[in-house]
Amino acid sequence: MIQEGIIMEQIWTAAELKEADAKTMQMGLASAVLMERAALAVLDVMCEEKLDLMGTVVVCGTGNNGGDGIAVARLLAEQGYHPTVLTAGDSTHYTEERKHQEEILRMYSAADFCASVKDVDWNGKTLVVDALFGIGLSRAVRDEYRELIEQINASGLPVISIDIPSGIHTDTGAVLGCAVKADHTVSFSGEKAGTLLYPGKNYAGRVHVRKIGIRMPEVREYGQFLRIDEQDLALIPERDESGNKGTFGKVLIIAGSRTICGAAILAAKACLRCGTGMVRIYTDEANRVPVAAAFPEALLDTYSETDWSAEKLDAAIAWCDTILIGPGIGTGVTAGKILDHVLDQASVPLVLDADALNLLQGRPERLRNYPGNCILTPHVMEMSRLSGSSCEEIKSDPKSASQEMAARSGACVVLKDAVTLIAEPSGDVYLYSGGGSELATAGSGDVLAGITAALLTLDPAHGFRSAALAVCLHGYCGKKAAEDLSKSAVIAGDLIGHLAF
Repeated sequence: MIQEGIIMEQIWTAAELKEADAKTMQMGLASAVLMERAALAVLDVMCEEKLDLMGTVVVCGTGNNGGDGIAVARLLAEQGYHPTVLTAGDSTHYTEERKHQEEILRMYSAADFCASVKDVDWNGKTLVVDALFGIGLSRAVRDEYRELIEQINASGLPVISIDIPSGIHTDTGAVLGCAVKADHTVSFSGEKAGTLLYPGKNYAGRVHVRKIGIRMPEVREYGQFLRIDEQDLALIPERDESGNKGTFGKVLIIAGSRTICGAAILAAKACLRCGTGMVRIYTDEANRVPVAAAFPEALLDTYSETDWSAEKLDAAIAWCDTILIGPGIGTGVTAGKILDHVLDQASVPLVLDADALNLLQGRPERLRNYPGNCILTPHVMEMSRLSGSSCEEIKSDPKSASQEMAARSGACVVLKDAVTLIAEPSGDVYLYSGGGSELATAGSGDVLAGITAALLTLDPAHGFRSAALAVCLHGYCGKKAAEDLSKSAVIAGDLIGHLAF
């Protein structure tokens, strides 16, 4: 389960938010009060961001999100502005709270009401407030709503969305037909996966989380869902000044093949740079000279494709505290034998990356009986091979995909993408959204694998936390390297130079 002391914030689902809203009202806090506080929060952000409020168009749907928008319009009127309110949908479907807010605003006589986008005079307009749909949307946007969203996006005006951009699925970030492209999103009570996962993240703009009095649950029925960022790197264990290379751990890295040696070097350098005391590389004999020349700090064992025996590997397994297997080993017969031997004979914490995952294609259950902590680090294509699901299916709901693979394999799963999810078999998930395009470069995954093995060696009892911190540290290194160079100029080796913590 999630370790105590983690700093990150909870990420909430639509169902949890609705339940929390209902329970808060049952405790005596009226819906009208929550709506007023939501509207005040939106207005605060509008003022903080110095948005031009003089020509505000508030687009309101039929539900309580629309009621929030009406309340924003009233607050603008109270401050002397004259907003335009575009009411969408059938008025017979208005919620009571939404209906009540409109009745109050109409008594103010300080807003122009339009029932169609065709009635809006966009000349002189300065801002759009998106209050069309709330967190409950689960079907595709169609007909007049689609036309309205397209008009908002085509207006060229700054947009501030209330709670979530209309058209984005709250739990997955999927675009439900079409969606509002916001510059700012004011999210009530906490963060939502829909504005953290792609493509929703691209639609949310800058997200402002505001507390409005809704009491959120302290315990979830299944799986904590938390966001991790750089401040959590403080949880990496401190280095013992009285330690030695033995006490700082020994990592066996099984990587590289006859035509690939760079993966072994990158993974091993990253591992040692993270504070591991000793690294031993087990690789194809063809890599002996280049690996020894590029990385003299590592111990080196080699094998031959035509003359492989288990004895040397057994000695290396007996020596180490942690094993990383997979980067660049290929998917041939010998690589398969080596992986099976490790799974049958080893019991230390284990990280499986790249070709080790490809060798397990369709059979992740092979890992369920492994006696030690096990971490898998697939990107989406590797996850597709491993699980049998298509890349599209995985990307449409990455949280569920990572949870299902963790349960199926009995291992911690690091699903690598523009936003990375780290899941453990209990159902708990960390989300890291700080990585940028600078990490999309050959060898970047090898560096992450080495970091993961190092942090797992430092804290072997907490494999799930180690995996999450490794992802976070990897992203931090990417940011620092991009600051020195540029996002497009970063290569994998540049990441290693920033492994200072």
